Amino acid sequence: PADPVWTYFLAGAKQWASDTGNKVNTSFHNGDVASQQEAIRAAISAKADGIVTTSPDPGSLIELAKEARAANIPIINFNTPDPKANFNAYVGGDNVTFGKHWAQYLVDKGLVKKGDFVWMPVEIPGATYGVQEEEGIKSV
Repeated sequence: PADPVWTYFLAGAKQWASDTGNKVNTSFHNGDVASQQEAIRAAISAKADGIVTTSPDPGSLIELAKEARAANIPIINFNTPDPKANFNAYVGGDNVTFGKHWAQYLVDKGLVKKGDFVWMPVEIPGATYGVQEEEGIKSV
């Protein structure tokens, strides 16, 4: 994976496979939405027993979630929620709430005032989690 944070997810998937005797196939797409969509379609075509995925861009997996569910393949969304897609479940936090709390902390501590510039880096411009966190920040 290009981003070191994903090494933890990979280690967890490998450990789960070892603990349960199940097979896990992983792929990393570094923000390439089309590549991730293609990988999910391949998993559906291969009749995977389940699919676990992040949402690379809000709304980008709506049709794929429908396809997986139509094929009776559970599809779980993790790390970054996309409520527009009909996943079987979501595992993770609420990024809008995270952003709101970060911004409120900065305001409450007098670290920023209206009109200040706050830099919030993301690996890929437009990354879902960043968009959601920014939504929360703007609400403060």
